[in-house]
Amino acid sequence: MLKLVQYKFVLLILLFLTTSCSNTSKTGFLITRGVIENHCEEKITDIKIIHLPTHAVATFSGIFSGTTAEIGFQERKLLAQEALVIWKEGSFSYKKTLQLPQYGKSKTIAPQILVYSIFSEGHVEVKLVNDL
Repeated sequence: MLKLVQYKFVLLILLFLTTSCSNTSKTGFLITRGVIENHCEEKITDIKIIHLPTHAVATFSGIFSGTTAEIGFQERKLLAQEALVIWKEGSFSYKKTLQLPQYGKSKTIAPQILVYSIFSEGHVEVKLVNDL
């Protein structure tokens, strides 16, 4: 009975790894940095970006108007398919889900910077920019 349970557990893990790898291999971009641009007229606070389905998280306490915050890291493949972006602008809180750029739409092989642009009244965009 114990061997049957162990066997099922191993199969479950293999199934999980297989499906998660096939679901996250769609982007194919190599990224080197993440940037958040504040295009609002005031400071934004409590910024949090969660990549799904990888659950990678970046947080910033605040970004002044007209400035950026940046995280650099060793070149890696972008595995996430979407991002949940959470922030406060003054007394308003926002939570938006964005689809991340997919490899099929741009066949660039150059390393990329993932840029999030936050605008007033809850508008946010994401794009990839060549890392020169």
